[in-house]
Amino acid sequence: MSVSSVHENPSLTMDESGFSLSRRNSLESSTTSEFEVVSRERSVSGSTVEAGNPLEDERTTEASSPPASLRIPALYSESTKSDDVLPDSSIPKPSWSIDDDLFSLANSISQLSESCVSDVSMMGRDTMGMLEQVFHELTLIKGRNNLLERTVEQANEWRDKASRLEEQNRILQKSLRTSKNRVEQLTQEVDNFKQREEKLTSSLNEFEERQTQRSGTSWYYQVMALCIIVAAIGMYIDCYAQA
Repeated sequence: MSVSSVHENPSLTMDESGFSLSRRNSLESSTTSEFEVVSRERSVSGSTVEAGNPLEDERTTEASSPPASLRIPALYSESTKSDDVLPDSSIPKPSWSIDDDLFSLANSISQLSESCVSDVSMMGRDTMGMLEQVFHELTLIKGRNNLLERTVEQANEWRDKASRLEEQNRILQKSLRTSKNRVEQLTQEVDNFKQREEKLTSSLNEFEERQTQRSGTSWYYQVMALCIIVAAIGMYIDCYAQA
């Protein structure tokens, strides 16, 4: 569109200027909303990081908090020249870009990851403490178990000794019963021997008495025989003398 055509048709110029103003307002509103979204994301990331370590809060606040005043770039500046419709190349581009958003998002993600790492490390320390406590308790339980095992072993040894003593006691009782029976048998045999001895003694006394009686009778008979012989000799001598 040329300048002469603009001067010839002023209504077209007014429409185009109105369109440019509405376009500028829409761009400014979209830019403001985008900055609000970015500011909200940064504030959310800053509040999330505040839940982490207090030493990291200051660094993350300094790194993530936006400046007190945001500088909104001038999207459109009215030309001091004519009200001609400017080409698209003459519209200034904003100073921020998607790279800035990505950079801020990366910062927030790194801060979140750092907070997560700190939380995980804290959980790891807590877990290690719990594991150490469990290991200590297991060690105590193992010691008690070893003590119980030794006690059980001693009890088994004492039980074996008691069983052996009971077996020896049974053997001794059996031997004692056998000895008692043998003593009774020997006592009975001694009694029998005593009875036999008494019988033999009585028999010997009777025999001696008989022998004594027999010896007295034999002397009597011997004297009688001697007397008869002497009488016979005397009679013979007397007879011989008379003859």
